[in-house]
Amino acid sequence: MGTVYLIRGVPGSGKSTLAKKLCFKENICEADDFYTDENGVKRYDSLQAWIAEHECYAKCKRLMERNEPVIAVANIFCYQEMLQQYYRLAEQYNYTVHEIISHGRFKSVHSVPDEFVEELREVFEYN
Repeated sequence: MGTVYLIRGVPGSGKSTLAKKLCFKENICEADDFYTDENGVKRYDSLQAWIAEHECYAKCKRLMERNEPVIAVANIFCYQEMLQQYYRLAEQYNYTVHEIISHGRFKSVHSVPDEFVEELREVFEYN
């Protein structure tokens, strides 16, 4: 049985930093990883959001299929319903889930506009 950490929070809240403390870099799944431009710079692109979320989920599934002992998924997960597919996946592969909400207020390292961060803060579900 493995452990998966679902780390939630708005951009700049410290999700990536926490994930790096919880497991190996190779076992971290983030939609942000799929926003890298041709120069290797991560730049948020709302048009690519669905694809990035899908790729993040697929990576998590591959890690569970390999029975990696600890996995961290660090995404915004603004709404509780966004977590449900990961809870089902964890159940399917016999992983214990720990849901963590990150509350930090740092500058986003992924070039997410401040206005968008504030919009997410207003709609973020805590229960």
